[in-house]
Amino acid sequence: MRPMVAELGALGHGHARNINGLDPAGPGAFIGMWARTQPEPPPAEMTIYRRMAHHLGAAHRCRLRLRKSEGHGRSVDATDGAEAILDARRRIVHAEGLARGKASQSDLVETAKARDQARLRKGDADEALRRWPPLTRARWTLVDRFERNGAKYIVARENQSQVRGLASLSDRERQVAAYLAIGQSTKETAYALGISDSTVRVLLGRAASKLGVRTRADLLGHAEVRLLCPPPCNEPAGPTAPSISATPGKRKA
Repeated sequence: MRPMVAELGALGHGHARNINGLDPAGPGAFIGMWARTQPEPPPAEMTIYRRMAHHLGAAHRCRLRLRKSEGHGRSVDATDGAEAILDARRRIVHAEGLARGKASQSDLVETAKARDQARLRKGDADEALRRWPPLTRARWTLVDRFERNGAKYIVARENQSQVRGLASLSDRERQVAAYLAIGQSTKETAYALGISDSTVRVLLGRAASKLGVRTRADLLGHAEVRLLCPPPCNEPAGPTAPSISATPGKRKA
């Protein structure tokens, strides 16, 4: 991106604001704004941009996985390997694995409703976007599929970020630690994964306990966690930070 940044600077657009939607496991997406003066969008607008960046990052990850499957010499349909399929009326018509649970199906239906509301701008679109996370239950991305006869289906594809390392942690603990490492807040991590803020705090607390640390700074400074973040953000964290608690409602991570 350096040539582009240099060209924009030569045109007088030397100020930038970048919104992080990177994937902890590799390339993702970000939204960049360049201007002659420092861009200062209203806070509510910045919230929407952050959510957009996470959606773009999840979509990019999903597309890369589909392309990788096609690279093995076969054409891949969006329904191939799908763990759940919903019809146009958002009714579950197929479910397997973790998607067979009632809670999982309820959340998939709710996400599909919020997604349609946000796309069609019916009612409070901002609220619908808040209820439409890039992942549902930290696992599924919803993808549209259209039949030749025009019938529409909504396909739930497993699309978790495959974070490597930190063998002592569970997948969820590893994911929240990775999002923390690339600069995401607790709330942004919750939105990106489609889980609650309190769940993120619990997972961070468990991760910290397993790695033998207590604070956010210590967690970020842990040798294995630092490897999750590309330079220069993998530098040791500062000495002071609030404690991480595995019990919701005490201190926020």
